[in-house]
Amino acid sequence: MTFLAALVASGALPDSARVMGHVGFAGNLGRLLVSPIIGGLPTLVGLPTALGLLAVAAATIAGLAPVTCSVAPVRTQDRQGFVADDAR
Repeated sequence: MTFLAALVASGALPDSARVMGHVGFAGNLGRLLVSPIIGGLPTLVGLPTALGLLAVAAATIAGLAPVTCSVAPVRTQDRQGFVADDAR
């Protein structure tokens, strides 16, 4: 859901095509790297510290959610059923 919210929010920016490309690249890179990072991190810093870092990462994502939602456009529907994107 975080990736989709970031993709929607990037569509509201002035240079949306370039920004959406960056968001897509970051999402794909994260998907490829998350398993080796989660698997290798406990080896480097120990399991308790690795779990703590995972909790910090989750809290950071949750903390950034309101920022992402405030940039995302709002979809509205008029009486004829047409959908329009409105900036908040």
